[in-house]
Amino acid sequence: MAKRKGILGVQKSQMFFSIGGEDWPSDDESDSDFDPISDENEANESESRVKNSKSVKRKRKDKCDDKRDKNSKKRKIDRTKTSVTKKNSQTKSKSTRQVSIDCKNGTATSTTRNDNDGTSYAQKLPPELIAHILQYVVQENGAFPILCRLSRLCRSWREACTYPSLWRKVDLSYGSIKNKPDTLRWLATNRFSQVQELDLASWATVAHSTIQVLADTCPTLQFIGLFRCVKLTSETVKLLVNNCPQLTGLDLSYTNQDMVSTASLKHIAVNCGKRLRQLNISGNDISGFALSLQHLMTHCPNMREFDMSGCKFTSYASRFPIETCQSAWPDLQKLRMACCKIGAVDVSRQAEILSPGFPNLQEFSAAAEPQESRGLVIGGAGITSDFLKRMLKTSRDLKLLDLRNCTCLESTALTPQNVPAESVERLYMSQCSLARSEHLVDLLQRWRHSLVELDLAWNVIADPDMLDDALEALAGNPSHSVLETLNLSGTGVSSRGIRSVMAGCPKIESLNLTSCRVLPRGMKRLHKDKDLHQLRKEILK
Repeated sequence: MAKRKGILGVQKSQMFFSIGGEDWPSDDESDSDFDPISDENEANESESRVKNSKSVKRKRKDKCDDKRDKNSKKRKIDRTKTSVTKKNSQTKSKSTRQVSIDCKNGTATSTTRNDNDGTSYAQKLPPELIAHILQYVVQENGAFPILCRLSRLCRSWREACTYPSLWRKVDLSYGSIKNKPDTLRWLATNRFSQVQELDLASWATVAHSTIQVLADTCPTLQFIGLFRCVKLTSETVKLLVNNCPQLTGLDLSYTNQDMVSTASLKHIAVNCGKRLRQLNISGNDISGFALSLQHLMTHCPNMREFDMSGCKFTSYASRFPIETCQSAWPDLQKLRMACCKIGAVDVSRQAEILSPGFPNLQEFSAAAEPQESRGLVIGGAGITSDFLKRMLKTSRDLKLLDLRNCTCLESTALTPQNVPAESVERLYMSQCSLARSEHLVDLLQRWRHSLVELDLAWNVIADPDMLDDALEALAGNPSHSVLETLNLSGTGVSSRGIRSVMAGCPKIESLNLTSCRVLPRGMKRLHKDKDLHQLRKEILK
């Protein structure tokens, strides 16, 4: 019998075991009792046993396969029965298509079950009815992007979303659509035949030719926002004013000097006239501001909102005619002149008394641009106590007052005799001289029932207990407190003041304590949600 060889061709000598260091060979040829014939017989018998075992296994496998086939046939029969019962139940009960709409996020989801005739319930609704339902969806948030997403549900919804009556308020400043001229032209031709409010903020590539298509196809346009549309000119403004007879508002903020020139603003004032209610020229370099403002006050008596924040004038500082503006715009509701180097025009005492003021004013922003002088922040040189008194003397319905960085105000600037506002909701006095005066306690106690947002950041008060006393006055009536946001960053507030706020302002949602030097290190941060809840739990132990 031939010797076996290993994998590498070397003679193989398999070992069973060894005793005392001597190896026993695994081959039987060297054994005296070795019988090759009997060994072959035993090998044949073993082979036959293996064949018999394989045949037995094959028979068992065939039986198992037969059983599996029978079980699968039974399952198929059961499935057909259940499908027949489902079809019968669907014929008895009609199907519906449920659509859930999230107006805030602009998303829509739907679930559909087919009717017995193969069509869905939503497809049976007429597009007019669907369009009437969608009127309530787009009324607050506008047509875009919710209508673009709802149009993908089915054909009937797609047809309903093309109704021009749904595209009356469109905001294209989200960034979810490419600001290409071809896209705007297609929308103007196919969707904007009844558009009333259109916002094109940050469409920096839009040109005069594209706006001309809008002016020709949108006769019902009432407001258009052109924030940072820097490629447009004064001819574009004139085109919109001439071709849109219902235009009542323009946003020309941060555009260019040509669009807000004296000739352009005069054309707006003369042609829009009484129907002009909203004008935003903030963030521009304006030459001849006094003459432009005179044109607007003469021809536009129904002005509601006027924003000149961040404007830079040709002269170092300009003068605002308070009493003349009050007589020309008696219904003004929002006036913003933040970060403007501006002061008041000097008038006689009699003209100041006879002026009607702004009785309907709701928002007034006079925040100054901070300037450092010898380490001190000095701003709002033109915003004085007399300026504030003349501006707000009849504004009882004032809701927002922004006096950030106004360092030239006296402590009595916001007394009830000077500012008779009864329910101010948002008060911003960061780095303001009023927040460092002894009248802060009386001021917060006066408006604590209406204040929703309060900003007292970065006010360094000489008396360390005055701010804590003011916060105690603010939180003195927990049942009537509506305060939600409080900014105390950079102040010297202590744990006593924070404890008063946590106990007396149950509706507070945001508390900014960054850079508060007196507080412990772990408390110096912005607290919201869980952090605010944990702070209230720890400080009120």
